[in-house]
Amino acid sequence: MDNLFIQDSAKQLILSAALKFLYENPSDQLSLASIARTAKTSKPRVAYHFKNVNEVFIELSMAWAKSGKFFTDQYLGKHLGSSPHEIIILIGDATFEWQKNNPKIAHITPLLIHLSKVNGEIRVIMDQAMVKGVGRIEDLLKKEGKFPKKEMSTRAFSLHNTIIGSFLASQILTEKGRAEQRKRLNKSLILQLKV
Repeated sequence: MDNLFIQDSAKQLILSAALKFLYENPSDQLSLASIARTAKTSKPRVAYHFKNVNEVFIELSMAWAKSGKFFTDQYLGKHLGSSPHEIIILIGDATFEWQKNNPKIAHITPLLIHLSKVNGEIRVIMDQAMVKGVGRIEDLLKKEGKFPKKEMSTRAFSLHNTIIGSFLASQILTEKGRAEQRKRLNKSLILQLKV
């Protein structure tokens, strides 16, 4: 089940319904009424928490960022003692595990990326998540100490984009296809981490 990290149970219900709807329908069909139907509640109850669909998307983008970070932290916590090199590869693995364990929220990633181009609030949330991801990888590269300092940011950005690109490409694949994509990602990361 997708953890949305929402304290308010009514909001949790509404956002879970929005995710369920988006998982099963095109995003342009999302409305407060469709969320209410999916949540089996009234439209006024949905409107009490969210004035419009834009507010729903903003809240979902915050939940998306929290979910990804929380899951990655949990996943990496199981691999304490790994080298920085191994942790970077594990970040890629964590992304695929997050997708498998949180399919509905992972499913909206391409939509949120698209919305970030037209919605400043979502752009800020998405950019912060991406900057934190790149920063985490850059810190690991610094700990490893294999690369020239002037290359760190560019290399971290490239590694992060490889992980995100591989994850996005896997969205349209079967479970078997995702496993193959994950293997390709690991090989690509290993090659990029060679000096």
